[in-house]
This record gives sequence, structure tokens and C-alpha cells, in this order.
Amino acid sequence: MAWGCTCKSKVPDCPPYQWPVTVAECNGREHACRMGCGEGPTNTLCTTGCQCYYKCNQPGSVQSFLRTDTENQKPIYNVPVVNSVPRQGSLSLPLSLFSFLLILYGHMSGTI
Repeated sequence: MAWGCTCKSKVPDCPPYQWPVTVAECNGREHACRMGCGEGPTNTLCTTGCQCYYKCNQPGSVQSFLRTDTENQKPIYNVPVVNSVPRQGSLSLPLSLFSFLLILYGHMSGTI
């Protein structure tokens, strides 16, 4: 289901990243990201990466992919992922999250 909020003459009382639908969508995507992290030594890095990437209810959070500008526009339910066809047990992450995790790993390991 898509949603849209446009005000012609009123500035919203709070920024878009605090709108209830945006926060709920972000929390769901972050939760799905964390559930895909799996077990093992990279679990902490992955879950921290998910939290840092999505930044739910904060400035810089990921935009709502369910928000549309017109009533006939279709929302984006599946954000682009690294693997177009995920394998059983593999983690499919949005491309920008995958890049973020690589950079974060490089900083934590001292290779960058």
C-alpha cells in the first residue's frame, strides 16, 4: 500500500523522518536487515551496520520507498539488493548498505 502526504499551504509539524509511516517502514527494514545478519563473528558488525545505515527516526534516515507523489504511482516494495536472486541462507542487502558495511569493516579492521 502506498501513502502520500502533500500540503499545499502548511509546513508539516515535524520532519518526514519522524512521520509514523516512515518510522514504521524504517523499523521494519532495519529489523529485516538484522535478521539477515546470521551468527558468527560478523554478526555484531552486521547488526551495527544495519542500525547505522537505517537511522530510524533520526536525520539522515533512509527515505520511505512506500511514499508516492501521485495516487497512480506504484510504491517500491523491494529495495534493490546485492543479489537479484538470493541463495538459501545468503544475506541480500541494499547496495548502499553493502558498500557502507565494507567501509565500516575497513575502518574497524584498520585497512582503511
